[in-house]
Amino acid sequence: MNNCGNRLILSAVGKRACRPDSRCGQDTGRRRRCVAIPVLALGLAVLSACLTAAWPSRATDVEPDRIYRLLPADAAITFSVEEWGGLQTTQGRFQAFDGTIVLDGLDPPSGRVDLMIDAASVSVASTEQDADWREHELRGVDFFDTAEHPQIRFVSRRLERLDSRRLQLHGDLTIRGITRPASFALLLSVETADAGEAPRLSFSAEGVIDRTGYGMTAWQDVLGRDVQLSISGSARPGPMLPPAGLL
Repeated sequence: MNNCGNRLILSAVGKRACRPDSRCGQDTGRRRRCVAIPVLALGLAVLSACLTAAWPSRATDVEPDRIYRLLPADAAITFSVEEWGGLQTTQGRFQAFDGTIVLDGLDPPSGRVDLMIDAASVSVASTEQDADWREHELRGVDFFDTAEHPQIRFVSRRLERLDSRRLQLHGDLTIRGITRPASFALLLSVETADAGEAPRLSFSAEGVIDRTGYGMTAWQDVLGRDVQLSISGSARPGPMLPPAGLL
């Protein structure tokens, strides 16, 4: 048992709460109340101090082996959007990104996800000439406006457990300096590590956002409003990303 547990036990036994000249000894009920009230107060005070000391106050208080850093070489962030009312689909990806997943092994829903994307790294799957033009438009003021808003950021607020592997990830997504709530279906699994290696966390997440909610209202007669986002890959224990406000 830890020191806090020992102090709590000592606070609840072996304490004389009445003065020698107290009259509470003349009344059994009064004597019990006289002893119980200060002992209970002392026990609660010790318990409160123990919980305050043990509860992490910042993200950096999380044990390092519970912080997983994305492996960009083994991960992908892709998107797709319909064109011409569903006659065809434009697909693309982001080439540069980083992120962390923080898990509490005893309570996965208390974990956190933080993802940072270089908006200018956007690319599309198309013919070479058409791709250059599309990527130029996507980086421009009608879409990601990367000159003014170089970073896309997602910070989770809540993880909702659906079953042993599936969770619903709720958080804030910032694009073009506009922050809106976003939700993703998340799958997680931890792969057993080989001798001398750190465990690997495999993940995949999917969600849909309305691009017009982030100020990307151009080409609505051609491009659909709903954008399907997919993130998949793996991560290993590593340091956390800096807080969003510091970047």
